[in-house]
Amino acid sequence: MNVQIEIAKATEKEALRILLTAYLSELRQYNTDSIPEHRPIDYPYFDQYWLEEERIPLLFKQAGENIGFALLNDFVLCPPFDATISMAEFYILPAFRKKGIGLALAQRIFKAYPGKWEIREMEKNIISQHFWSKVIRSFTRGSFKETWISEEGNRFLVQVFES
Repeated sequence: MNVQIEIAKATEKEALRILLTAYLSELRQYNTDSIPEHRPIDYPYFDQYWLEEERIPLLFKQAGENIGFALLNDFVLCPPFDATISMAEFYILPAFRKKGIGLALAQRIFKAYPGKWEIREMEKNIISQHFWSKVIRSFTRGSFKETWISEEGNRFLVQVFES
């Protein structure tokens, strides 16, 4: 696997937006807000990722092709755990899944950005819960905390750990 992780440049904003749109479209099935299919999906803080230091937009590239992204920030849903960095979004194009790429990329990100991490998954997104459980258990050797929280009508499974 020769996949690069790069901070997305402002000139790559639209490429990342295309990936984000695909990701958010996939998430519609898990969202309790029932966003109509024909309605565009808004991501309110997207532009802030190129303006605010605590927001980090990452692109995943293989042979020069964008195959996914991650958005990191310092917004956490579970303050009692004192996390300092959050994996706000993480996406790999379907053609590149089930090959260990996502696991390897997530762990490389944890190493590149040390701190107390918060990862969260929607209650109905069982696939995401299994993926992150595997990634976090492998990375931490089982040393993490997790809990369920509710936010704006959605329930999330939240894991916190140190990298």
